[in-house]
Amino acid sequence: VGHTEPLHMDATCGTLCQLRGRKRVVLFPAPCWPDLYPFPASKSGMSWAFSQVVQSNPDFAKFPRLRQALERRLVVELQEGEVLYIPAGCAHEISGARALADGSPADHVLSINRFWRTSPDLVRPHMPPDAQKSYDETMAQWA
Repeated sequence: VGHTEPLHMDATCGTLCQLRGRKRVVLFPAPCWPDLYPFPASKSGMSWAFSQVVQSNPDFAKFPRLRQALERRLVVELQEGEVLYIPAGCAHEISGARALADGSPADHVLSINRFWRTSPDLVRPHMPPDAQKSYDETMAQWA
């Protein structure tokens, strides 16, 4: 198994184009974001666009609403030549696998992300209230 990008959401729509190797993508619908416990925007130093949850070791005592979000998750294995559309606000965790679909080793894992301008009206309803100021100061200008 290669690199894992932690559970996060992007404030823009985008596509993930898989060029070499495979990727495992765990997706959550945008309304699940509060149940994935994003970092507070103003206190932690971490971006509000990242979750405090570690899916491989869920702490239901600390994050009780996580159970609800896990019921709605979707897991996709992205193969070479495939493209996945990820709507703005949809949380996702992406892990690279250094093996091809036939099980033979891939010399590397390579993908390209493409993001584009996205209306703030698609993102704001799913953002924590404390993150909206940060969003307005940084990302909303690109809408």
